[in-house]
Amino acid sequence: MEWTDRQREIIIKTASLIAQYGIQEFTIKNLSKRMELSEAAIYRHFDSKTEILSNVIDYLEFISDKYLFDGSNEQSSPLEKVKLFILSRFRLFNQHPDLAYIMFNGSIFQNDLDLACKMFKLMEKHRSYLYNNLMKAKEKDKILINIDKDNLFLILIGPVRLLINQWILSKSAFDLEEKGAILLQKIEELIYNRSGDD
Repeated sequence: MEWTDRQREIIIKTASLIAQYGIQEFTIKNLSKRMELSEAAIYRHFDSKTEILSNVIDYLEFISDKYLFDGSNEQSSPLEKVKLFILSRFRLFNQHPDLAYIMFNGSIFQNDLDLACKMFKLMEKHRSYLYNNLMKAKEKDKILINIDKDNLFLILIGPVRLLINQWILSKSAFDLEEKGAILLQKIEELIYNRSGDD
């Protein structure tokens, strides 16, 4: 999806406004004050609040995919793809904290079913990517622990989500990318079967 420079600015300012003050403070009036634009100027770029919020989700998907595919290698093993994906999330959120808040705050879109479904589809897309690669790794005997696929996914993602939530609540008090890489290394040591390595 392509946006004009002004549309992109509106999207980013909206994410920032929601992250700092909550969804209840997101009004065109508040946004226009924050951007030092008239409300009419904002409506020239988007028809409604809902359209802006829908584009925030689209932007999150766009930039999320950009980080993933910029750092991913199609020749990588399934476990390496999982690792690259998670590291790309840490890098993305470290550089764009407001997007982390949008992604991990389930209550933002709860009053709009269409937006909630759209966000769910984005999260499901990410979950499916990780899940499928974990299963491929398990099939190739690269996962050491004997555990069912659903719990394996939770063992990997649970600590990752907890770390991101701690980082959000601490107002980015630590380097998410640095701590995330250490966490991922520890998880890898727990689940990775090195006996088949050359």
